[in-house]
Amino acid sequence: MRYTGYGDYWTNGLTSDNIAHEPNAASPIERIFSLNSAQTAGIKTWVSVEPVIDPKEIRFIIEHDNIDLFRIGKLNGEKSDIDWGEFGREAERLCMELGRNYYIKDDLRKEMEK
Repeated sequence: MRYTGYGDYWTNGLTSDNIAHEPNAASPIERIFSLNSAQTAGIKTWVSVEPVIDPKEIRFIIEHDNIDLFRIGKLNGEKSDIDWGEFGREAERLCMELGRNYYIKDDLRKEMEK
């Protein structure tokens, strides 16, 4: 966990463009555009990266450099074939490699520590 900073933030949830999980929601591109607009206006941003449906898409989100804080979780309440411990460790490794400010949510942290 490497969470630094407090104050006002523009926030958004980013998962995937899977309509079945978020019907009528803004697309990930629209959400990233709103985050970019907030950054341009000098507003700090953070994203809640959950529920994770496709771990490969999360890499793209973490690589996006106009986000000040990433809060990373997992998919709960549905069966999944994702190895959550491996996913969490990779997401944390990538955040550390790219110098991202991040927070691993408790449910994912527990899977990482198994």
